[in-house]
Amino acid sequence: MPAQLLPLIVAKYLHKSHPTTLDAFLSAASLPRQAIDAAGIPDLRDVVEQYESYLLAQQLQSVTLPEKEEEGSLKELVARPVNPRARETLLKATKKTYGEIGTGGFLSVRWEKVAKREFNTQSAEYDITCPGRLVLSATDKSVKTVDVVTGEVDQLLQPHKAAVLCTAIHPTRRRYLLTSSMDSTAILTDLITQRTLQSFPHGKFVVRCAFSPDAGRWVGTASYDRTISLWEDLKWGLPSSVNAATETDGDGDDPELAGEPTLRYTLRHTITLDQNPETLVFTPDGRYLMYTTRASCLLNYVRLPPASNTTDDTPPKFDVITKSFNPHPLDSHASFSVLNIVPDPSGRLLACQTGDHAGGTGERVLLYDISPPLADSAAAAPLLVPREQLEDGFTTLALRTRSAPQEVEENPRLSVIWTGEEGDPYVLPRLAWLPDSSGIITTTTAGELVLHSLQGKTVSRLKVHGVPVDGVSAGGAGMSAVVRDLCVVGNKDDVDSWEVVSVGYDATVRIS
Repeated sequence: MPAQLLPLIVAKYLHKSHPTTLDAFLSAASLPRQAIDAAGIPDLRDVVEQYESYLLAQQLQSVTLPEKEEEGSLKELVARPVNPRARETLLKATKKTYGEIGTGGFLSVRWEKVAKREFNTQSAEYDITCPGRLVLSATDKSVKTVDVVTGEVDQLLQPHKAAVLCTAIHPTRRRYLLTSSMDSTAILTDLITQRTLQSFPHGKFVVRCAFSPDAGRWVGTASYDRTISLWEDLKWGLPSSVNAATETDGDGDDPELAGEPTLRYTLRHTITLDQNPETLVFTPDGRYLMYTTRASCLLNYVRLPPASNTTDDTPPKFDVITKSFNPHPLDSHASFSVLNIVPDPSGRLLACQTGDHAGGTGERVLLYDISPPLADSAAAAPLLVPREQLEDGFTTLALRTRSAPQEVEENPRLSVIWTGEEGDPYVLPRLAWLPDSSGIITTTTAGELVLHSLQGKTVSRLKVHGVPVDGVSAGGAGMSAVVRDLCVVGNKDDVDSWEVVSVGYDATVRIS
């Protein structure tokens, strides 16, 4: 590190954490105040963390970790500024508050295209549409689809016996809704008939559920019974399973929506964990399921097998390989948990939101390449090699010897965004990407939403929850400031259409 950079790093840290001492330091170091705004000055906490991790790795094994500066397209993507128009319009004020939608606190919100089939009395025909709707889940066991413009509830469902924690809409057959709940189940529901089609049982809360993006071949469920289950649509790839009610001009009925719901899943694999799972996301190409657990420094990739052959009795393989969240592969110390992972809209970056920090270092968002580990590529791994294959499908990875070529760092962080939050053991952090991947919005325990650049700069913040807005007070949950979830709606190419939708325990939907 250049010696002239050291006082700038210290000055930047003092500016953020101890502003009253900044002027004295700048005077002693003969630095102008505007110097702390220069680009490329790393955060002191990042420098300390990387150095401590390096020392620990050195103690474990003597290895040579080459430094290689790469200026690839991913780094260029991370280096972009927040969309200028988004800086001017987002999180400037709470534009709308919907406070009459429900009485219980909301737990999740997604914006999805949802299939609708309604009988038109004037034309005596069925109208088929697929409008964008907010999909809300709540503590009162309900799931609602809501018009984001008017706040009107299109559908009210109650598939579970307890609070609903997570929702997902099938990526191509949008009549199907997947939900998971504190009643220890995930449930598949048909939105056209409003019938429950299938239950996916677990032993405790099912905290996450997801369809795979490859026409919904897989369903993944993650539970606090310390298991992750993978369920497969054995009819995947047949014409009826590919028919997509995603876009329609409204002319005539649709055979897929007019017929009986046919989608069903079969349990194919269960992963038993030693900690509670917190995240569950499929990669955009549908080839892997990613997950994280409490008290672990690893991002796990489950390699999904090729399409099932019903005539083959050989059980499919679900190999698990890992990336470390620590800067060095040999550092296995878990100083934080990754409680939320969200791919960016381009499908190239992965935002990993942390919590459970040891030493009070505070929450952060780590940005990584979403690609699976190098050890799983067709070419030989430059840094890691398989050591042994365990019976449960996990692959143990070991560093090559000093004499072996070491050309690429296994899992370099592209950026670290310090949110300034100390964390709360009862409130999970959440984030949402801007539609053009130029920034992220995070939640705080004080009811705020914060817009960050990908380089870690706070662009704007707004107090949204826990306060009355436009005469609308909170619902049955009182004036809680807890923000449970958020999403950004709008056309990617029309920044003026972007809006931030957030929900929380105050039983309101807020649009900023």
